[in-house]
Amino acid sequence: MIRDEVKKLVEKAIKELGFKVPEVLVEEPREKTHGDYATNVAMVVGKEDPMKMAEMIKSKIKNDVIEKIEVVKPGFINFFVSKEYLQKQAGEILKKKEKFGNLKIGKKQKINVEFISANPTGPLTLGNGRGGFCGDVLSNVLEKAGYSVTREFYINDQGKQIEDLKKGLYKGEKRTVAQIQKENQKVITKKLKIKFDVWFSEKSLYKNKEVDKVLDYLKKKKLTYQKEGALWFKSTKFGDDKDRVLIKKGGDYTYLASDIAYLKNKFERDFKKLIIFLGADHHGYINRLKAAVQALGCKKEQVDFIIMQLVRLKQGKMSKRAGVYVTLEELIDEVGLDAARFFFLIRGYSTHLNFDLSLA
Repeated sequence: MIRDEVKKLVEKAIKELGFKVPEVLVEEPREKTHGDYATNVAMVVGKEDPMKMAEMIKSKIKNDVIEKIEVVKPGFINFFVSKEYLQKQAGEILKKKEKFGNLKIGKKQKINVEFISANPTGPLTLGNGRGGFCGDVLSNVLEKAGYSVTREFYINDQGKQIEDLKKGLYKGEKRTVAQIQKENQKVITKKLKIKFDVWFSEKSLYKNKEVDKVLDYLKKKKLTYQKEGALWFKSTKFGDDKDRVLIKKGGDYTYLASDIAYLKNKFERDFKKLIIFLGADHHGYINRLKAAVQALGCKKEQVDFIIMQLVRLKQGKMSKRAGVYVTLEELIDEVGLDAARFFFLIRGYSTHLNFDLSLA
């Protein structure tokens, strides 16, 4: 909040001086003696000497939040936040408690945030944990901003992997692996202190004929065609690099078919914005999903896809499919919830995360 205020003050000063406002970068200096915030914008504005430009910008800034402004070579502007202002803010925090910082910019607009959404063929991994904590934090921030947020877990309980697991069970064990893992996942997410409002089953899309209905919708819109015995989606019409199969030659439905039905289900629940967390291996899947959004008559901007980069341990990359991994539950038991959450959130989701248990 204060960083944004400093940025606005600098932009206003540059505008008042009659210069074109560039991108203003405000950072926290490494050394506290250089202030609470600093900018190098004087070095990129106009043709004036950077030190002179910095002094000109300084002269235009008057604000109670800033106690002192310092210009240093070769043209940095350092800002020192008022101690009186910080004390006042501390008082507001104590007074308002958990309501401090609440905003109304969201105007109760409905947003669906889907995260973790693990396949119930095995325990939750560290990769699932990274998406889980990031999704939870983003949901909290959106709620603080005044949005009506629904946290959703999509259970991938349909498909070949599930059927293969069923075949591996002994007779009489018809409380399926999928059912067992779904129950386990709910227990673990409770242990992580992550609350989901909706647990949505992929299987329900088939049971309720929603997949068939959305395929009928696409057919009526002339967005499908038959080729080589398969049903194809004209995703190239919406910017995808090639068309995609919806029903294979043998009659099996692809994941895309149920994903389109799921998107339609969300829009029918009147969500104005969808945010979907995906693993790094789903990067190539986004264009076909964006095509699906547009095929449903919605704007692609209504859906944001967040790709979570890989989590690695020192002993190598995890792989749930191969059956070699450290489970999320094991990690929490080893280092504690707070430490795990901190380490998962310390790096941005777009960078690879090397998790060192010895540091946690």
